[in-house]
This record gives sequence, structure tokens and C-alpha cells, in this order.
Amino acid sequence: MPRFIPVLWVLTCSALLLGAEDKAAENHDPLAGSWEVVSMLIDGESNQISETVLTCKDGSYMLKVGDRQIEAGKYKLDAKAEPKTIDLEITEGDDRGKRQFGIWKFEKEELVLCFAFPAADQRPKEFSGAKDSEQILVRLKKRTR
Repeated sequence: MPRFIPVLWVLTCSALLLGAEDKAAENHDPLAGSWEVVSMLIDGESNQISETVLTCKDGSYMLKVGDRQIEAGKYKLDAKAEPKTIDLEITEGDDRGKRQFGIWKFEKEELVLCFAFPAADQRPKEFSGAKDSEQILVRLKKRTR
């Protein structure tokens, strides 16, 4: 009988560890890190802004062009929604005090974000920055440096 105790103990510990891994995966932020803007389409117009970096950490974000911060705030993700959603609460910058609703996905090695204009009350239904869509489509690559 005593030799079953170690097996039971191993199974119990394994179950606890797997539960902890599930909880960690649940709390994992897929946007964490620094992202370089590859392209940006705003209501049908291409905006190639060099040196634009989005940094995300612990539910907060900061957008910089070169050394100049242009916006910051908090974000909340819903990875279970279809498409996945992101809500911004802008706390710094020209749109301070506004909320912005968007959707996101990973496509190959890029993060794709699509936002309605700040203060709009609806979120995009598809990934488009087409003319008259009042949407912003951004493609980003993970920064390696």
C-alpha cells in the first residue's frame, strides 16, 4: 500500500502544476513587449510614420515616435471574443480622456490592430482602414532590440 502514496502525490502535484500553468496562460498578455509600426492606414490614407513604437506592459501602453511620447493609457483585451477585442482608455496625449475600441489578431509574424476613431461608440467589425470607414488599421512587428 505505501508504494501508491508516491504515485498519488505525483499525480496531485502534477494536477496542481497544470492548474497553475493554465492560470498563468490565462493571465499572459500576448501584446506585452515593444512593437514597431510597419504600416498605418487611417480612413483610407497611408501614414508611414518612421520610428513609431508601441510598448505594452501590464495593461498599459505607450506610443512613441522617436523619443517623443505621443500617447499613453491602459488597455483591456478579450481574446475569447471573435474577432478578439481591445479597449483603450487614453490617459495622455491629444485624445486624453477618450476611449477607443478595436479588434486585434496575429497574422504571420505581425500584430494587426484595427481601431475606430477615438470617442466613437462602436468597434470595427472587420480589419479595414478604408476611406470613409473612420477606422485606423495598424500592422506591427515585434521589436528585437
